[in-house]
Amino acid sequence: MKSSIFFSLVLLTILSNISCATSRFKTNDAQTNESYYQLYKLNSHINGLSLALHHHSSRHQIPKGTILLLHGSSFPSKLSFAFKMGGVSWIDQLTSAGFNVYSLDFLGYGGSDRYPEMIQRNKNANPLGRGAEITADVNIAVEYILAKEKISQIDLLGHSWGGAVAAKFSETHSKKVNSLVMYAGITSVIPTKTSMPVEIPAYSTMTSKERVESLNSLAPESKRPLLASELFTSWGDEWLRSDPIKSDDLTIDFPAGPKADVHDFFNGQSFYDATKIESKVLIIRGEYDQYPSDKHALQLYNNLVNAKLKRYVEIEEGTHVLHLEKNRHKLYESVIEFLIMPTP
Repeated sequence: MKSSIFFSLVLLTILSNISCATSRFKTNDAQTNESYYQLYKLNSHINGLSLALHHHSSRHQIPKGTILLLHGSSFPSKLSFAFKMGGVSWIDQLTSAGFNVYSLDFLGYGGSDRYPEMIQRNKNANPLGRGAEITADVNIAVEYILAKEKISQIDLLGHSWGGAVAAKFSETHSKKVNSLVMYAGITSVIPTKTSMPVEIPAYSTMTSKERVESLNSLAPESKRPLLASELFTSWGDEWLRSDPIKSDDLTIDFPAGPKADVHDFFNGQSFYDATKIESKVLIIRGEYDQYPSDKHALQLYNNLVNAKLKRYVEIEEGTHVLHLEKNRHKLYESVIEFLIMPTP
């Protein structure tokens, strides 16, 4: 009798432990579209602040490569690379193609911590999150990925201002980068006239309606809307939910450092030097994008004098946010084609 009771207690303990383990697995490792997702919290280069590093990978394929995605200004990875249109996101496309995908939220965005100045509502501080300093957090994420995946190099993709950050990292950490993709990546422009100094706050504030309208206005009026339908139905609400400290239900805050960087770029001042980038490089943009325009993109292309391989691709009927528009699949396909090209 005692033996039977003892056996029952042991069995209950084992079942209880299995249940707990299953619960932990479901919490940390969700399965979506046959992909494996995990969120890592890393210490930022700024003491006391943490970064959100998202990881998506295929469950059924040996990885063709490992890539880190860097978003641009105003909205985080979830609204850029992981936003689903027609039920599929850019990250879904990459994992389906066999890539191991990481995406980083910069400080002040998405799942990463907010700067103290944002929490304290101190707009009079210096612009937060300048590109040159943000590369320190990119390096933290890259070092973590290299160690975790037991690899020596990754591919790096940056959108808009994030493309400039990716370029800066590739310039200063060339041995860690196999391929660099600058999608709508900003670059310096020789000014036609002297620009007046501007007052830029620590962080910017915008409503979701204003942001969607500004994205829609990037396309020529006769071609609107180029944006996917989900941008008008659910994107704005998701963007609002991505800010845990928003002051009201209509506006969202994001660092203004990128705005200060763009002002510098428009005045011929760049925080990266394209001539020092040694990885293979893809410059890719939409036909209607004015920054970089075709002229600016070609100047950047010509400056890549030390790249192992370089390619310039223009996608028809696309703007600065082509990845959220009707022709986005041409962008996705062109990037994957480039990533699987062997490095000379």
